[in-house]
Amino acid sequence: VVASGTAGLAEDDRAAVDQALPFLGLELARRRAIRESERRLAAELVDLIMAGPGQQQAAAARLETFSLDAARPLAAIVCEAGDPDAALDPVELALAEAGVPAVAAVKAPEVVAVVQWDADEPGLATVAAALHAQLGEAVGVGGLASDSTGLRTSIVEARHACRFARLRRDAGWATHHQVGSHSL
Repeated sequence: VVASGTAGLAEDDRAAVDQALPFLGLELARRRAIRESERRLAAELVDLIMAGPGQQQAAAARLETFSLDAARPLAAIVCEAGDPDAALDPVELALAEAGVPAVAAVKAPEVVAVVQWDADEPGLATVAAALHAQLGEAVGVGGLASDSTGLRTSIVEARHACRFARLRRDAGWATHHQVGSHSL
């Protein structure tokens, strides 16, 4: 931001702005490239998790690159979205604002998030409600896995809960516990 009076920018100020613009453009392009790489790695993480036990070691290593501890409790959250690419940023922002360490990926037509969760499992419902309030889309929460070996099950449960949440008229979000209840 450059402030100027009614007379406009002085010649020196205008030259400084002209010098700064190419550097700003390069920095924005660099950040965009890094962001796209991170998004590809996050999508590959979900693929590694869903590939099963044969890819467990690779999935655990990938979790570490996103600063998530594969040996601590983790859970999956799935958000349905009409435009998952556009929903990714709000999901990441909502999780960050809630103080939840997470990595999120677009797996059309969903956004799949893996969250580090050391609190009690019912607290994940609060996160789901906040995500639904932010997005206005269906949100499903999978079970809490004691470590990364249970993440595949958690993602499957979260996907089922998300489908169930789409049908619910009262909340717009669901946990995997609700899917197995009489409500189904």
